[in-house]
Amino acid sequence: MAMNRFMHPRNPYKSPPDFKSLAIEYPEFREKAIQNLSGHVRLDFRNQGSVWALTKSLLHRDFGLKVEIIPDRLVPTLPLRLNYLLWLEDLFNANPFVFKKISGIDIGTGALCIYPLLAWKHLSWRMLGTETDEHSCQCAQLNIEKNKLEDQVSVTLVSSDTYLIGAVKEDETYDFCMCNPPFHKENTAPKARNPDRHGPRNAPTGTKTEVSVTGGEEAFVTGIINDSAVLKEKIRIYSVMLGHKSSVAPMKQKAMAAGALQTASSVFCQGRTTRWGLAWTFDPRVEIASVKSPFEKEKKQQKASLPFTYDFLIDEGFTYDGLVQKLTQLLEKLEIKSVKEEDDEGIYVVGIVAPTNTWINSRKRRREEKRRLAMLQSQNQNGTEICSKAGADCESFDSAATSTTSTSTDTVSHSEPESSGQEETSKRKLEDSSEQNVTKKMKTESDCGESKAYLKALITILELDDAVKLEILYMDGTGGRDSCNQLLVYLKSHIKDVQ
Repeated sequence: MAMNRFMHPRNPYKSPPDFKSLAIEYPEFREKAIQNLSGHVRLDFRNQGSVWALTKSLLHRDFGLKVEIIPDRLVPTLPLRLNYLLWLEDLFNANPFVFKKISGIDIGTGALCIYPLLAWKHLSWRMLGTETDEHSCQCAQLNIEKNKLEDQVSVTLVSSDTYLIGAVKEDETYDFCMCNPPFHKENTAPKARNPDRHGPRNAPTGTKTEVSVTGGEEAFVTGIINDSAVLKEKIRIYSVMLGHKSSVAPMKQKAMAAGALQTASSVFCQGRTTRWGLAWTFDPRVEIASVKSPFEKEKKQQKASLPFTYDFLIDEGFTYDGLVQKLTQLLEKLEIKSVKEEDDEGIYVVGIVAPTNTWINSRKRRREEKRRLAMLQSQNQNGTEICSKAGADCESFDSAATSTTSTSTDTVSHSEPESSGQEETSKRKLEDSSEQNVTKKMKTESDCGESKAYLKALITILELDDAVKLEILYMDGTGGRDSCNQLLVYLKSHIKDVQ
Protein backbone atom coordinates (compact mmCIF):
# COMPACT_ATOMS: atom_id res chain seq x y z
CA MET A 1 0.00 0.00 0.00
CA ALA A 2 3.06 2.24 -0.35
CA MET A 3 1.47 4.48 -3.02
CA ASN A 4 -2.11 4.56 -1.71
CA ARG A 5 -1.63 8.06 -0.30
CA PHE A 6 -1.38 9.26 -3.92
CA MET A 7 -4.54 7.47 -4.99
CA HIS A 8 -7.38 9.60 -6.36
CA PRO A 9 -9.17 11.24 -3.39
CA ARG A 10 -12.58 9.97 -4.58
CA ASN A 11 -11.38 6.41 -5.03
CA PRO A 12 -13.37 4.23 -2.58
CA TYR A 13 -10.35 1.94 -2.19
CA LYS A 14 -8.02 4.66 -0.90
CA SER A 15 -8.65 2.84 2.38
CA PRO A 16 -8.14 -0.91 1.82
CA PRO A 17 -11.26 -3.12 1.97
CA ASP A 18 -12.01 -5.13 5.08
CA PHE A 19 -11.06 -8.68 4.05
CA LYS A 20 -12.62 -10.19 7.16
CA SER A 21 -16.12 -8.86 6.46
CA LEU A 22 -15.67 -9.77 2.78
CA ALA A 23 -14.78 -13.35 3.74
CA ILE A 24 -17.89 -13.62 5.93
CA GLU A 25 -20.16 -12.36 3.13
CA TYR A 26 -18.67 -14.18 0.10
CA PRO A 27 -17.84 -17.91 0.34
CA GLU A 28 -15.77 -17.85 -2.87
CA PHE A 29 -13.54 -15.18 -1.37
CA ARG A 30 -13.43 -17.02 1.97
CA GLU A 31 -11.93 -20.06 0.22
CA LYS A 32 -8.94 -17.95 -0.90
CA ALA A 33 -8.54 -15.88 2.26
CA ILE A 34 -5.89 -16.75 4.87
CA GLN A 35 -6.57 -16.14 8.55
CA ASN A 36 -3.76 -16.12 11.10
CA LEU A 37 -3.93 -16.99 14.80
CA SER A 38 -4.81 -13.43 15.81
CA GLY A 39 -7.82 -13.43 13.47
CA HIS A 40 -6.28 -11.14 10.84
CA VAL A 41 -7.40 -12.01 7.28
CA ARG A 42 -5.08 -11.53 4.29
CA LEU A 43 -4.77 -12.64 0.66
CA ASP A 44 -1.95 -14.24 -1.25
CA PHE A 45 -2.01 -12.03 -4.35
CA ARG A 46 0.47 -14.29 -6.09
CA ASN A 47 -2.36 -16.82 -6.31
CA GLN A 48 -4.33 -16.05 -9.47
CA GLY A 49 -7.53 -17.42 -7.95
CA SER A 50 -7.24 -14.95 -5.06
CA VAL A 51 -7.19 -11.97 -7.45
CA TRP A 52 -10.26 -13.34 -9.27
CA ALA A 53 -12.15 -13.86 -6.01
CA LEU A 54 -11.32 -10.37 -4.70
CA THR A 55 -12.34 -8.55 -7.92
CA LYS A 56 -15.55 -10.53 -8.28
CA SER A 57 -16.57 -9.98 -4.63
CA LEU A 58 -15.81 -6.24 -4.64
CA LEU A 59 -17.69 -5.67 -7.91
CA HIS A 60 -20.80 -7.24 -6.40
CA ARG A 61 -20.56 -5.68 -2.94
CA ASP A 62 -19.61 -2.13 -3.95
CA PHE A 63 -21.24 -1.76 -7.38
CA GLY A 64 -23.94 -4.41 -7.54
CA LEU A 65 -22.30 -6.04 -10.57
CA LYS A 66 -22.46 -9.78 -11.22
CA VAL A 67 -19.63 -10.94 -13.48
CA GLU A 68 -18.03 -14.11 -14.75
CA ILE A 69 -14.27 -14.20 -15.13
CA ILE A 70 -12.61 -16.43 -17.72
CA PRO A 71 -9.59 -18.12 -16.06
CA ASP A 72 -7.02 -17.37 -18.77
CA ARG A 73 -8.05 -13.74 -19.38
CA LEU A 74 -6.78 -10.52 -17.79
CA VAL A 75 -8.20 -9.92 -14.31
CA PRO A 76 -8.33 -6.16 -13.65
CA THR A 77 -7.62 -4.60 -10.26
CA LEU A 78 -10.38 -2.14 -9.32
CA PRO A 79 -8.36 0.68 -7.67
CA LEU A 80 -6.34 1.24 -10.85
CA ARG A 81 -9.42 1.22 -13.12
CA LEU A 82 -11.23 3.68 -10.86
CA ASN A 83 -8.21 6.01 -10.75
CA TYR A 84 -8.37 6.25 -14.56
CA LEU A 85 -12.13 6.84 -14.66
CA LEU A 86 -12.05 9.43 -11.87
CA TRP A 87 -9.28 11.37 -13.62
CA LEU A 88 -11.45 11.52 -16.74
CA GLU A 89 -14.28 12.78 -14.55
CA ASP A 90 -11.97 15.58 -13.34
CA LEU A 91 -11.43 16.61 -16.97
CA PHE A 92 -15.19 16.67 -17.58
CA ASN A 93 -15.85 18.62 -14.38
CA ALA A 94 -13.44 21.30 -15.59
CA ASN A 95 -15.71 21.79 -18.63
CA PRO A 96 -19.27 21.70 -17.24
CA PHE A 97 -20.81 23.57 -20.19
CA VAL A 98 -19.36 21.12 -22.73
CA PHE A 99 -20.02 17.77 -21.08
CA LYS A 100 -23.62 16.98 -20.12
CA LYS A 101 -24.80 13.38 -20.67
CA ILE A 102 -21.48 11.63 -21.13
CA SER A 103 -20.79 8.79 -23.55
CA GLY A 104 -17.48 7.13 -24.29
CA ILE A 105 -15.55 4.36 -26.04
CA ASP A 106 -13.32 1.75 -24.42
CA ILE A 107 -10.74 0.43 -26.91
CA GLY A 108 -10.03 -3.24 -26.14
CA THR A 109 -12.62 -3.71 -23.42
CA GLY A 110 -11.61 -7.28 -22.49
CA ALA A 111 -13.65 -10.28 -21.36
CA LEU A 112 -14.82 -8.66 -18.13
CA CYS A 113 -15.88 -5.40 -19.85
CA ILE A 114 -14.66 -3.70 -16.69
CA TYR A 115 -14.40 -0.06 -17.78
CA PRO A 116 -17.85 0.18 -19.43
CA LEU A 117 -19.57 -1.60 -16.52
CA LEU A 118 -17.88 0.59 -13.90
CA ALA A 119 -18.40 3.76 -15.97
CA TRP A 120 -22.17 3.21 -16.02
CA LYS A 121 -22.66 1.88 -12.48
CA HIS A 122 -20.37 4.37 -10.77
CA LEU A 123 -20.64 7.44 -13.03
CA SER A 124 -23.72 6.92 -15.26
CA TRP A 125 -21.75 7.18 -18.52
CA ARG A 126 -23.05 5.34 -21.58
CA MET A 127 -20.32 3.19 -23.10
CA LEU A 128 -19.29 1.37 -26.26
CA GLY A 129 -16.58 -1.26 -25.90
CA THR A 130 -14.50 -2.65 -28.77
CA GLU A 131 -12.75 -6.02 -28.75
CA THR A 132 -10.59 -7.90 -31.26
CA ASP A 133 -10.81 -11.34 -29.59
CA GLU A 134 -14.07 -13.13 -30.39
CA HIS A 135 -14.15 -15.19 -27.18
CA SER A 136 -13.50 -12.11 -25.00
CA CYS A 137 -16.18 -10.20 -26.91
CA GLN A 138 -18.75 -12.95 -26.23
CA CYS A 139 -17.86 -13.01 -22.52
CA ALA A 140 -18.15 -9.23 -22.33
CA GLN A 141 -21.60 -9.39 -23.91
CA LEU A 142 -22.68 -12.03 -21.38
CA ASN A 143 -21.54 -9.81 -18.47
CA ILE A 144 -23.52 -6.88 -19.94
CA GLU A 145 -26.66 -9.04 -20.26
CA LYS A 146 -26.17 -10.54 -16.80
CA ASN A 147 -26.46 -7.05 -15.33
CA LYS A 148 -29.32 -6.00 -17.70
CA LEU A 149 -27.32 -3.08 -19.07
CA GLU A 150 -27.92 -3.61 -22.82
CA ASP A 151 -29.44 -0.12 -23.14
CA GLN A 152 -26.47 1.59 -21.49
CA VAL A 153 -23.45 -0.53 -22.50
CA SER A 154 -22.65 -2.28 -25.78
CA VAL A 155 -19.66 -4.17 -27.18
CA THR A 156 -18.62 -4.74 -30.77
CA LEU A 157 -16.10 -7.08 -32.41
CA VAL A 158 -13.50 -5.33 -34.60
CA SER A 159 -10.49 -6.41 -36.67
CA SER A 160 -7.06 -6.57 -35.06
CA ASP A 161 -5.85 -3.42 -36.87
CA THR A 162 -8.84 -1.29 -35.81
CA TYR A 163 -8.46 1.42 -33.17
CA LEU A 164 -11.24 3.97 -33.65
CA ILE A 165 -11.91 4.39 -37.37
CA GLY A 166 -14.28 1.59 -38.30
CA ALA A 167 -15.55 1.20 -34.73
CA VAL A 168 -17.21 4.56 -34.06
CA LYS A 169 -20.65 5.20 -35.49
CA GLU A 170 -20.67 7.84 -38.23
CA ASP A 171 -23.79 9.59 -36.93
CA GLU A 172 -22.59 9.91 -33.31
CA THR A 173 -20.22 12.20 -31.42
CA TYR A 174 -18.50 10.86 -28.31
CA ASP A 175 -17.24 12.71 -25.25
CA PHE A 176 -14.14 10.57 -24.78
CA CYS A 177 -12.28 7.41 -25.60
CA MET A 178 -10.08 5.41 -23.24
CA CYS A 179 -7.65 2.56 -23.63
CA ASN A 180 -5.47 0.29 -21.52
CA PRO A 181 -3.09 -0.89 -24.28
CA PRO A 182 -0.72 -3.86 -24.10
CA PHE A 183 2.43 -2.59 -22.40
CA HIS A 184 5.11 -4.92 -23.75
CA LYS A 185 6.60 -5.50 -27.18
CA GLU A 186 5.70 -8.81 -28.81
CA ASN A 187 8.41 -11.54 -28.60
CA THR A 188 10.51 -9.31 -26.34
CA ALA A 189 11.29 -10.04 -22.70
CA PRO A 190 10.00 -7.37 -20.30
CA LYS A 191 12.59 -4.79 -19.24
CA ALA A 192 14.61 -5.94 -16.23
CA ARG A 193 13.53 -4.39 -12.96
CA ASN A 194 15.83 -2.52 -10.65
CA PRO A 195 17.19 -5.12 -8.19
CA ASP A 196 16.34 -2.79 -5.29
CA ARG A 197 12.64 -2.75 -6.20
CA HIS A 198 10.15 -5.29 -4.91
CA GLY A 199 8.93 -7.87 -7.39
CA PRO A 200 5.34 -7.84 -8.71
CA ARG A 201 2.89 -8.51 -5.92
CA ASN A 202 0.01 -9.81 -8.04
CA ALA A 203 -0.05 -13.04 -10.00
CA PRO A 204 0.31 -12.47 -13.77
CA THR A 205 -2.95 -12.73 -15.71
CA GLY A 206 -3.98 -12.18 -19.32
CA THR A 207 -3.37 -13.70 -22.71
CA LYS A 208 -0.40 -12.88 -24.90
CA THR A 209 -2.42 -10.42 -27.00
CA GLU A 210 -3.65 -8.65 -23.85
CA VAL A 211 -0.18 -7.94 -22.44
CA SER A 212 2.01 -7.58 -25.56
CA VAL A 213 1.77 -6.14 -29.05
CA THR A 214 4.09 -5.55 -32.01
CA GLY A 215 6.05 -2.36 -31.30
CA GLY A 216 4.82 -2.17 -27.70
CA GLU A 217 2.49 0.42 -26.20
CA GLU A 218 4.00 3.34 -28.11
CA ALA A 219 3.17 1.71 -31.46
CA PHE A 220 -0.37 0.94 -30.25
CA VAL A 221 -0.98 4.47 -28.96
CA THR A 222 0.48 5.93 -32.17
CA GLY A 223 -2.32 4.12 -34.03
CA ILE A 224 -4.91 5.83 -31.79
CA ILE A 225 -3.24 9.23 -32.32
CA ASN A 226 -3.29 8.74 -36.10
CA ASP A 227 -7.02 7.95 -35.97
CA SER A 228 -7.65 10.97 -33.74
CA ALA A 229 -6.00 13.24 -36.34
CA VAL A 230 -8.71 12.12 -38.77
CA LEU A 231 -11.70 12.03 -36.41
CA LYS A 232 -10.69 15.22 -34.54
CA GLU A 233 -13.72 16.72 -32.71
CA LYS A 234 -15.87 13.62 -33.27
CA ILE A 235 -14.40 12.53 -29.94
CA ARG A 236 -13.89 15.46 -27.58
CA ILE A 237 -11.17 13.93 -25.38
CA TYR A 238 -8.84 11.11 -26.41
CA SER A 239 -7.04 9.27 -23.62
CA VAL A 240 -4.81 6.28 -22.91
CA MET A 241 -3.18 4.67 -19.87
CA LEU A 242 0.54 3.94 -20.24
CA GLY A 243 2.62 1.35 -18.43
CA HIS A 244 5.98 3.08 -18.90
CA LYS A 245 6.80 6.62 -17.81
CA SER A 246 9.24 6.87 -20.72
CA SER A 247 6.30 6.67 -23.13
CA VAL A 248 4.53 9.81 -21.85
CA ALA A 249 6.72 12.53 -23.42
CA PRO A 250 7.03 11.02 -26.95
CA MET A 251 3.29 10.24 -27.10
CA LYS A 252 2.45 13.78 -25.96
CA GLN A 253 4.69 15.16 -28.70
CA LYS A 254 3.04 12.94 -31.31
CA ALA A 255 -0.42 14.10 -30.24
CA MET A 256 0.59 17.76 -30.59
CA ALA A 257 2.25 17.04 -33.94
CA ALA A 258 -1.05 15.48 -35.10
CA GLY A 259 -2.79 18.80 -34.43
CA ALA A 260 -4.06 18.42 -30.87
CA LEU A 261 -4.78 21.78 -29.23
CA GLN A 262 -4.07 20.69 -25.64
CA THR A 263 -2.75 17.71 -23.69
CA ALA A 264 -3.02 16.62 -20.06
CA SER A 265 -1.28 13.91 -18.08
CA SER A 266 -1.71 12.18 -14.74
CA VAL A 267 -0.12 9.54 -12.54
CA PHE A 268 -2.22 6.65 -11.22
CA CYS A 269 -0.88 5.21 -7.97
CA GLN A 270 -2.21 2.16 -6.15
CA GLY A 271 -0.39 -0.31 -3.92
CA ARG A 272 2.99 -0.93 -5.53
CA THR A 273 1.76 -0.17 -9.04
CA THR A 274 2.15 3.10 -10.95
CA ARG A 275 0.62 3.92 -14.32
CA TRP A 276 0.48 7.13 -16.38
CA GLY A 277 -2.50 8.75 -18.05
CA LEU A 278 -2.36 10.88 -21.21
CA ALA A 279 -5.21 12.87 -22.76
CA TRP A 280 -5.44 15.23 -25.75
CA THR A 281 -8.17 17.19 -27.52
CA PHE A 282 -8.88 18.92 -30.85
CA ASP A 283 -11.94 20.72 -29.48
CA PRO A 284 -11.24 24.46 -28.85
CA ARG A 285 -14.03 24.58 -26.23
CA VAL A 286 -12.39 21.94 -24.04
CA GLU A 287 -9.84 22.97 -21.40
CA ILE A 288 -7.69 20.12 -20.05
CA ALA A 289 -4.14 21.52 -19.83
CA SER A 290 -4.80 23.36 -16.57
CA VAL A 291 -6.33 20.36 -14.76
CA LYS A 292 -3.86 19.16 -12.14
CA SER A 293 -3.80 15.46 -11.33
CA PRO A 294 -4.34 14.29 -7.72
CA PHE A 295 -0.74 13.02 -7.74
CA GLU A 296 0.60 16.50 -8.59
CA LYS A 297 -1.57 18.13 -5.92
CA GLU A 298 -0.49 15.63 -3.26
CA LYS A 299 3.17 16.02 -4.19
CA LYS A 300 2.85 19.81 -3.98
CA GLN A 301 1.21 19.62 -0.56
CA GLN A 302 3.86 17.17 0.61
CA LYS A 303 6.62 19.51 -0.58
CA ALA A 304 4.93 22.44 1.17
CA SER A 305 5.03 20.52 4.46
CA LEU A 306 8.80 19.91 4.32
CA PRO A 307 11.02 22.24 6.39
CA PHE A 308 14.12 24.07 5.17
CA THR A 309 17.10 22.59 7.02
CA TYR A 310 20.81 23.12 7.61
CA ASP A 311 23.31 21.16 9.71
CA PHE A 312 25.88 23.08 11.79
CA LEU A 313 28.73 20.60 12.30
CA ILE A 314 30.03 20.04 15.81
CA ASP A 315 33.56 19.67 14.39
CA GLU A 316 33.33 23.31 13.28
CA GLY A 317 32.72 24.44 16.85
CA PHE A 318 28.93 24.60 16.95
CA THR A 319 27.03 23.40 20.02
CA TYR A 320 23.35 22.96 20.77
CA ASP A 321 23.24 25.51 23.63
CA GLY A 322 25.37 27.95 21.67
CA LEU A 323 23.10 27.75 18.62
CA VAL A 324 19.98 28.35 20.74
CA GLN A 325 21.59 31.44 22.28
CA LYS A 326 22.79 32.82 18.94
CA LEU A 327 19.40 32.23 17.31
CA THR A 328 17.68 34.16 20.11
CA GLN A 329 20.06 37.11 19.64
CA LEU A 330 19.60 37.18 15.87
CA LEU A 331 15.80 37.08 16.13
CA GLU A 332 15.93 40.06 18.47
CA LYS A 333 18.26 41.90 16.10
CA LEU A 334 15.89 41.25 13.19
CA GLU A 335 12.93 42.44 15.31
CA ILE A 336 11.18 39.10 14.81
CA LYS A 337 8.65 38.22 17.51
CA SER A 338 9.24 34.78 18.99
CA VAL A 339 7.42 32.49 21.40
CA LYS A 340 9.14 29.41 22.84
CA GLU A 341 7.06 26.30 22.07
CA GLU A 342 9.34 23.57 23.43
CA ASP A 343 12.65 23.44 25.26
CA ASP A 344 13.50 19.85 26.09
CA GLU A 345 16.73 17.93 26.15
CA GLY A 346 18.20 18.17 22.68
CA ILE A 347 15.22 19.89 21.06
CA TYR A 348 14.29 23.57 21.01
CA VAL A 349 11.21 24.87 19.15
CA VAL A 350 10.26 28.52 18.78
CA GLY A 351 7.33 30.06 16.90
CA ILE A 352 8.17 33.27 15.05
CA VAL A 353 6.18 36.12 13.50
CA ALA A 354 7.99 38.60 11.25
CA PRO A 355 5.82 41.65 10.38
CA THR A 356 8.24 42.60 7.58
CA ASN A 357 11.31 41.23 5.83
CA THR A 358 14.23 42.46 7.91
CA TRP A 359 16.85 39.97 6.72
CA ILE A 360 17.16 40.90 3.03
CA ASN A 361 19.21 44.03 2.08
CA SER A 362 19.30 45.11 5.73
CA ARG A 363 22.09 47.69 5.17
CA LYS A 364 20.21 49.32 2.30
CA ARG A 365 17.06 49.53 4.41
CA ARG A 366 18.96 51.11 7.31
CA ARG A 367 20.37 53.78 4.96
CA GLU A 368 16.91 54.47 3.56
CA GLU A 369 15.45 54.72 7.07
CA LYS A 370 18.13 57.24 8.12
CA ARG A 371 17.47 59.26 4.97
CA ARG A 372 13.73 59.23 5.65
CA LEU A 373 14.20 60.40 9.25
CA ALA A 374 16.53 63.19 8.13
CA MET A 375 13.94 64.39 5.61
CA LEU A 376 11.23 64.38 8.27
CA GLN A 377 13.42 66.41 10.67
CA SER A 378 14.20 68.87 7.89
CA GLN A 379 10.54 69.27 7.04
CA ASN A 380 9.67 69.85 10.72
CA GLN A 381 12.35 72.54 11.05
CA ASN A 382 11.22 74.28 7.86
CA GLY A 383 7.63 74.22 9.10
CA THR A 384 8.65 75.87 12.42
CA GLU A 385 10.59 78.61 10.62
CA ILE A 386 7.67 79.36 8.31
CA CYS A 387 5.27 79.60 11.24
CA SER A 388 7.66 81.94 13.14
CA LYS A 389 8.12 84.17 10.12
CA ALA A 390 4.40 84.28 9.49
CA GLY A 391 3.82 85.30 13.11
CA ALA A 392 6.31 88.16 12.87
CA ASP A 393 4.76 89.44 9.67
CA CYS A 394 1.35 89.40 11.30
CA GLU A 395 2.61 91.45 14.27
CA SER A 396 4.22 94.11 11.97
CA PHE A 397 1.05 94.37 9.93
CA ASP A 398 -1.06 94.79 13.09
CA SER A 399 1.22 97.60 14.40
CA ALA A 400 1.10 99.45 11.11
CA ALA A 401 -2.65 99.14 10.94
CA THR A 402 -3.06 100.49 14.50
CA SER A 403 -0.90 103.59 13.92
CA THR A 404 -2.47 104.58 10.61
CA THR A 405 -6.11 104.04 11.49
CA SER A 406 -6.51 105.67 14.85
CA THR A 407 -10.02 106.81 14.00
CA SER A 408 -11.21 103.27 13.84
CA THR A 409 -9.43 101.93 16.90
CA ASP A 410 -12.54 100.39 18.36
CA THR A 411 -13.22 98.45 15.19
CA VAL A 412 -9.67 97.24 14.83
CA SER A 413 -9.29 96.34 18.48
CA HIS A 414 -12.56 94.47 18.26
CA SER A 415 -11.68 92.52 15.12
CA GLU A 416 -8.01 91.79 15.90
CA PRO A 417 -8.63 89.31 18.77
CA GLU A 418 -11.22 87.53 16.61
CA SER A 419 -8.72 87.17 13.76
CA SER A 420 -6.01 86.03 16.12
CA GLY A 421 -8.40 83.57 17.77
CA GLN A 422 -9.36 82.09 14.41
CA GLU A 423 -5.68 81.71 13.49
CA GLU A 424 -4.89 79.98 16.77
CA THR A 425 -7.92 77.71 16.37
CA SER A 426 -6.94 76.81 12.79
CA LYS A 427 -3.38 76.16 13.90
CA ARG A 428 -4.55 73.89 16.71
CA LYS A 429 -6.89 72.01 14.34
CA LEU A 430 -4.04 71.54 11.86
CA GLU A 431 -1.74 70.24 14.57
CA ASP A 432 -4.47 68.00 16.01
CA SER A 433 -5.34 66.69 12.54
CA SER A 434 -1.68 65.94 11.79
CA GLU A 435 -1.28 64.22 15.13
CA GLN A 436 -4.44 62.15 14.55
CA ASN A 437 -3.28 61.15 11.06
CA VAL A 438 0.11 60.06 12.37
CA THR A 439 -1.54 58.11 15.19
CA LYS A 440 -4.03 56.54 12.78
CA LYS A 441 -1.24 55.60 10.36
CA MET A 442 0.79 54.06 13.15
CA LYS A 443 -2.22 52.08 14.32
CA THR A 444 -3.00 50.92 10.77
CA GLU A 445 0.58 49.82 10.21
CA SER A 446 0.53 48.02 13.56
CA ASP A 447 -2.73 46.27 12.71
CA CYS A 448 -1.38 45.32 9.29
CA GLY A 449 1.71 43.90 10.89
CA GLU A 450 -0.37 41.66 13.12
CA SER A 451 -2.96 40.51 10.57
CA LYS A 452 -0.71 40.30 7.50
CA ALA A 453 2.63 39.12 8.79
CA TYR A 454 5.37 38.64 6.24
CA LEU A 455 6.29 35.28 7.75
CA LYS A 456 4.93 32.94 10.39
CA ALA A 457 7.05 29.85 10.97
CA LEU A 458 8.37 27.29 13.42
CA ILE A 459 12.12 27.11 14.01
CA THR A 460 13.48 23.88 15.50
CA ILE A 461 16.99 23.17 16.73
CA LEU A 462 17.85 19.46 17.09
CA GLU A 463 20.95 18.02 18.70
CA LEU A 464 22.39 15.18 16.59
CA ASP A 465 25.46 13.01 17.09
CA ASP A 466 27.77 15.01 14.83
CA ALA A 467 25.80 18.18 14.13
CA VAL A 468 23.13 20.58 15.33
CA LYS A 469 20.22 20.74 12.86
CA LEU A 470 18.30 23.97 12.25
CA GLU A 471 14.85 23.60 10.66
CA ILE A 472 12.45 26.33 9.52
CA LEU A 473 8.89 25.18 8.74
CA TYR A 474 6.67 27.64 6.85
CA MET A 475 3.23 28.15 8.42
CA ASP A 476 1.78 31.30 6.83
CA GLY A 477 2.64 34.79 5.59
CA THR A 478 2.66 37.03 2.55
CA GLY A 479 6.31 36.17 1.86
CA GLY A 480 5.45 32.57 0.99
CA ARG A 481 7.67 29.50 1.46
CA ASP A 482 10.64 31.24 -0.15
CA SER A 483 10.82 33.67 2.78
CA CYS A 484 11.82 30.68 4.98
CA ASN A 485 14.66 29.85 2.64
CA GLN A 486 15.80 33.50 2.65
CA LEU A 487 15.76 33.58 6.44
CA LEU A 488 17.73 30.33 6.61
CA VAL A 489 20.38 31.75 4.26
CA TYR A 490 20.66 34.83 6.49
CA LEU A 491 20.99 32.73 9.67
CA LYS A 492 23.62 30.48 8.09
CA SER A 493 25.81 33.42 7.11
CA HIS A 494 25.37 35.51 10.29
CA ILE A 495 25.07 33.00 13.13
CA LYS A 496 28.84 32.40 13.27
CA ASP A 497 29.44 36.14 13.78
CA VAL A 498 27.24 36.32 16.90
CA GLN A 499 29.33 36.45 20.08
